[in-house]
Amino acid sequence: MKLTPEVLAAAQSYINPLKDRELNLRGHKIPAIENLGVTHDQHDTIDFTDNALTSLSNLPRLHRLHTLLLASNRISHIAPSIATSAPRLRTIVLTNNLITELADLKPLGTLKHLEFLTLLGNPVREKKNYREWVIWTCASSLRVLDFQRIKDKERKSCKALFVTAEGLPTALATSIEEAASAQPTGLTFTLVAKISKQMTDLVKKLEQQRGHPVPYFNPVSQPHGQNIFLRSVVPSRQLSFGFIDVHPLPILNISEHLTRRKLQTDPGGSHSVSSSYFRRILPLNLSGLPIVIGALIGTQTGRDIEIVNTFELVLRGDQNATYDGSALSADAGPKIDHDFLTTRHKSVFPALEFLGWYTYAPVPSQLHADLSEQFNTYTSSPLLLMLTPTPKEAQGSQLETLPILAFEPTIEIKDRKSRTVFAEVSWRIQTGEAERIAVDWTARGGGGEDDLTSHLQTQRAAYKMLHDRIVVLVQYVADTLDSKAPKNHEVLRALAALVASLPASESSAFRDEFSTEYADVQLTTYLSSLTKTASVLNDIVDKHILIAGRGDEAGRGSRRRGMMGGPMGSLTGME
Repeated sequence: MKLTPEVLAAAQSYINPLKDRELNLRGHKIPAIENLGVTHDQHDTIDFTDNALTSLSNLPRLHRLHTLLLASNRISHIAPSIATSAPRLRTIVLTNNLITELADLKPLGTLKHLEFLTLLGNPVREKKNYREWVIWTCASSLRVLDFQRIKDKERKSCKALFVTAEGLPTALATSIEEAASAQPTGLTFTLVAKISKQMTDLVKKLEQQRGHPVPYFNPVSQPHGQNIFLRSVVPSRQLSFGFIDVHPLPILNISEHLTRRKLQTDPGGSHSVSSSYFRRILPLNLSGLPIVIGALIGTQTGRDIEIVNTFELVLRGDQNATYDGSALSADAGPKIDHDFLTTRHKSVFPALEFLGWYTYAPVPSQLHADLSEQFNTYTSSPLLLMLTPTPKEAQGSQLETLPILAFEPTIEIKDRKSRTVFAEVSWRIQTGEAERIAVDWTARGGGGEDDLTSHLQTQRAAYKMLHDRIVVLVQYVADTLDSKAPKNHEVLRALAALVASLPASESSAFRDEFSTEYADVQLTTYLSSLTKTASVLNDIVDKHILIAGRGDEAGRGSRRRGMMGGPMGSLTGME
């Protein structure tokens, strides 16, 4: 069962014996945590016991939350952003889950207030140095692990096991952290290429598919300090997202946003890169272009997401910032106005989830990596939808392809340092009948007509679309009967069900037969009512006869007693 706002609204919310406000979501077989933002951070405890969760991630900003009950799930991954989402967590119950590696527990060390942790029933408990690693990872905040209190002596021994006298990690700690680097990090299951040949082969495949070169990250060969490209091309099966459906409205919004910002920005002026931040990360072909940025909102079901709308975002300090950095003061780069984002999301689109963000650029850069990290508060893996300028030499072969790419952020660990990189993911356009008609109407131009004309054109477009599809289906059936097309029994069954669901046609014969059957049914009902009425009347007559008979017998008995009492009274008076 998907964790929808309706499910959250119907869930029990009560004060538990510890006097905490608790949200009960037990036993719903929930596959993923989502939509918790609609609770407005009103709970101290959330109970996810006995569900189907596979990852402890996608938590919104929950300052009040201090207890998570996650027993009897399938959790094998903990998001690195858990401390950002729930900074005051004190108790986590992960009994009977699927955490297997010590490195998977590393994100728990970012929780500064974690005191009680339970990992009973997880495969990781069979690992050597399990307890010592957890105690050392969670530092001094953890007090009870697996219902056993942690003593100071135990903390000292753990520190000696993983830290040298010089304060450096021991070989054991290094080996565990290296194992963490070898494991997939974040929500993605990206396998980072270990040798240059593998990465080169992947890039060549992408270039052959698109027909033009693709810049990628090369930290040693980029001139002018422009080692900014962070592309990581991996097969789609290794990514955390399933199907990514984008509706036409977000695409139109992004295009309109870019067009409007370009008109507002001087296209012919000379731009100098004044900020050291932008000099360090800015590609030369982006200098002076406006920073177009907005939020993607929609719904998420498990690993599948559907983007249905967007709204614009602003940068803190200046809403008209450009890529040259002259409109931004700090060298730390642009900052998102989180107050604007939260207010706009809650007031206009409270029923939709924040899924990611969009922008305009040829490829992701360090600037986009910095911006992406600012969205981790709202979702653990913010999707990036990027409108890219189509190269002139490739325009002829890409006329039917929208210049939009989708990227998923992931964490790459190299030389014991982590950084945000992007992996390209596939996406598709998802449209309904109303959207197809609206887009077609927009493309043809609908200005200057009255409401009646617009309505009739919409109706005509709908009927024409219906007629075209009926013609296709009829032709398919005819070809099947003539053995010109292979039989698809699933399609034929669907057609039969569709035809059977249509209402019967009107005719005089049908109306006469229907009237006859209707009269017969009415007559049968009338006769049944008469029979029931006669039966009730018969019962009333029988009861009346019975009551009347008892009254006659009572009257005769009284007369007998009166006749016998008269003479006896006379005799008594004579005495």
